[in-house]
Formats: sequence, structure tokens, C-alpha cells
Amino acid sequence: MSEEILDPTQIASFKRKFNNQLEPIKVMLVHLKEGMSSEEWINVVVNTKQSILNHPDQYLGSGLPNKVVIEFVIQKIFEDFLNREMY
Repeated sequence: MSEEILDPTQIASFKRKFNNQLEPIKVMLVHLKEGMSSEEWINVVVNTKQSILNHPDQYLGSGLPNKVVIEFVIQKIFEDFLNREMY
């Protein structure tokens, strides 16, 4: 796997793309929150994020950047999501 060096514009582009692709999953997670304790819900969110990281092609399609970029962008998307939903 070749190393990719991405500028902030490219990172932002992947973040927008991935965020849009993950929107149905985020909507589902918000709906699940209503019937769970905070701890249970956070565990589901963390497990969902890990599943995406373990199998990014199943969630994000093809033409993906390298694993480091995927991990960085997915981590940021889920941080933003949790910050928005928890506060």
C-alpha cells in the first residue's frame, strides 16, 4: 500500500463523502438512543465505528484512501457525532 499524503482540503472532502454515506447509520443510532441507557448506547456507537473501521469497503464503497486516512476521518466523524448527540 502506498503512502498518501493528503492536504486538509482532501481530508475535508473524504469527511464530507464518508459523512454522507454514513448518514443512514447515524440516523439509526439516534433512534436507538431512545430505548437505551447512555452507557449501552455509547457501546453500540463504538461497536458500529469499529465495524466500519474493520470493513470500510462494506460501508464506504471502493476508491478509498489508505487505512490511516480512513481511521482519521472516521474517528473525527464519530467524535463530532457523539459531541452533537451527548450535549
